[in-house]
Amino acid sequence: YDKLIIIHADDQYPVECIAQLVELHSKGNAAMSLGTRLKHPDIKKVMPKFRYTVNNIHGAVNNLVYGLKLDEWNSEFRLYDLKFMRGVDIDRLGNSSNYTLDSLIAIKLNGGEIDQFVIPCNYPPDAHHPAFWDSVFYGIHNLYRALKYILFKR
Repeated sequence: YDKLIIIHADDQYPVECIAQLVELHSKGNAAMSLGTRLKHPDIKKVMPKFRYTVNNIHGAVNNLVYGLKLDEWNSEFRLYDLKFMRGVDIDRLGNSSNYTLDSLIAIKLNGGEIDQFVIPCNYPPDAHHPAFWDSVFYGIHNLYRALKYILFKR
């Protein structure tokens, strides 16, 4: 296989946009293509305000630190180019909610490109919402990764 698509299973992401994701990816040479919710015109109507605010702050800080221009750093609607990823030391990537962040950083460090397009978002009542302490540890991991990148460019 040369592509891997990951979609969070809690119905937040529109599976009907998979064809768009594949089409976007086929038009370029990106190591990852992702769907972003944060620029969709209806996002403030469906995403809890706290999550929307934190996601935007998180994105702004990460774009500044890593020199990227991503609309979202937490998208669980992604396509990986496995030809590119075979050259990445994936054993160094996190194996939890940190995987998305770690893989974006690894792609940046290995000279890969990231494509993105706007997708709608749904927040059904049973949608996944991380526990408070999981969010705290995720934030600490983000700060650790940013400091590590700033100091050592890795």
